[in-house]
Amino acid sequence: VHINDANLGGAKSNMFVTQAVRMDYTVKNGKISKTIKITYRNPEKHSNCNLEAGQLCLNGVLRNWQRVYVPEGSKLTDSKGSEVKVETYTDFDKTVYEGFMRVNPLGKAEISYTYELPFDVSDQDTLPIMIQKQPGIEKIPYEIYLNGELVETFDLRADRQFELDLK
Repeated sequence: VHINDANLGGAKSNMFVTQAVRMDYTVKNGKISKTIKITYRNPEKHSNCNLEAGQLCLNGVLRNWQRVYVPEGSKLTDSKGSEVKVETYTDFDKTVYEGFMRVNPLGKAEISYTYELPFDVSDQDTLPIMIQKQPGIEKIPYEIYLNGELVETFDLRADRQFELDLK
């Protein structure tokens, strides 16, 4: 998984916005459904953007163009929070889900993608996981759930690989 956010004209509001990720895996009959929910928060007030008065507009509405890279062949089954229809395409041998959302100063926004992974795990005890971190972000809190139970929490500070115990 790689979550890639791009600030489209939101001043420097991404300096103020934090995000947290929850990944839910549901395994049933060897098939895996996964939901990624990303929560964004901007705890700061809107900047005074009167440039004629010499003000510096740093914190405004974050207009976030988002791409989520997942294993190639994954099938999107649901999405919530995007202000536009989520587009699906292939790039860098990954399936990509692309959406758009806004985060207001003093606000919160959530976006989620639910998809089915393109392989069967009936004969596996573990699932290899790789999470790639977007450069320029210090840390992102993650929670990993398996069949509704919390199995791991961590702050993503660099790309991370691990095995998810399916038993």
